[in-house]
Amino acid sequence: MKLLQIILVLLSVYASAQNFHISVVGENITYDKKVVYKVVLDRDNCYIIYSKKDSTSKAFEEDRRVKSLGRYISRQKNIDIKDPKLSKRLAELRDISEKYSYYRTDSVRLSTETADRLRKLLAAVQKTPTKDLEVVTPDLIMFGETYLSYYFKLPFNGHIREISFMKSKQRYPLLYELISVIEEATTREP
Repeated sequence: MKLLQIILVLLSVYASAQNFHISVVGENITYDKKVVYKVVLDRDNCYIIYSKKDSTSKAFEEDRRVKSLGRYISRQKNIDIKDPKLSKRLAELRDISEKYSYYRTDSVRLSTETADRLRKLLAAVQKTPTKDLEVVTPDLIMFGETYLSYYFKLPFNGHIREISFMKSKQRYPLLYELISVIEEATTREP
């Protein structure tokens, strides 16, 4: 019994001692929304720096390259996102949009409780194979709560993997909890 208690204490110390430095990006191009959360969980410092897209300069619409890309896209009869030419042009449009974007940035120091909760969630995500992060339910029509697509990079089996998801409790329960804690921390922490 004593040995089990010691092992549990060691495991909890290990989980709380893990350091994480990740950026979680939430983006919706259709509604011109973007948020970037930089989560830092060190032994001595635990905080989140977050930037939310505030607006896009009117000069964006006047940019000659934007007008050219707009004409190209409007000439397309069938819009197929998987079309490499269209994907390339959409990525270029996104890059140009970033140059004209304004962000509101703030930061928040995390409470010990919130930092520990985030460490445990990130450790769980880190250990979970990508295919197990998504719960596929046949005939489920999924809508993300915030209409943002989130993505971030995290180590897995010695490699860096990019994780993409929508905020959906049914489809991505672990990732939903992770982004919910991050969002809650940036709106409620002192």
